[in-house]
Amino acid sequence: MRRGRNAIKKTALTAMEQYELNQWLEQNEIHSNNLRRSFTDVLPLARLLSRYYPDLIDLNYYPPRNSVHNKLCNWESFNKRVLTRLGLHLSRDQMVRVARSVPGSVDLLLYSIMRVQLAAERKAREAKDSSADDEDNATEAEAEAAARQQLQLQQQQSDSQQLLERDIDAQRPRTLKQAQAVLRRSERAQSATSATMRRQSQSQSQAEELVAADAQQRGRQAAAAKKR
Repeated sequence: MRRGRNAIKKTALTAMEQYELNQWLEQNEIHSNNLRRSFTDVLPLARLLSRYYPDLIDLNYYPPRNSVHNKLCNWESFNKRVLTRLGLHLSRDQMVRVARSVPGSVDLLLYSIMRVQLAAERKAREAKDSSADDEDNATEAEAEAAARQQLQLQQQQSDSQQLLERDIDAQRPRTLKQAQAVLRRSERAQSATSATMRRQSQSQSQAEELVAADAQQRGRQAAAAKKR
């Protein structure tokens, strides 16, 4: 959490800066009345920042103090343990001014801390937004990969269907030829059977004609014999 150290160099806040500080204090439920007196000791500030950095600040290190000397001990410890890790640094003179409640000293300190905190919140939001964008991008990438996989699967199915159709088309002529060959053989067999039947019919007709002619011949011979 260590950051670049920024010393507090201003000597007073502008009207706009004072307004921004008062708004921030109200958001943190801190009344600006008697602000200089209540923040001469480090404990109120430690309590405020412990809301944002509970792992960084242990309130047991900063018991309430009354004398300026003891308050300075608290400020020196807090400056080393907390403020420097937040990117701030109080000089000895600045800590003395705060501990002695010099007008404007507490406002300057709190304004600097407010800016550090707001910057940290903005950075956290940006990181969160970036993480959300990364998640959205990852989701989009996964969706695109799934779509590509689906298209590949469909293409494979289409290729398989085309191969199957080609196989069927390749087999179809052979099957047709086989059927035509069977049909021709059947037609030839039927034709041979018909020819055989025609020959048998002709032979039977000739036999019948021979029998009839023989009967007529015998009849004429019998009639001639009777006349004699």
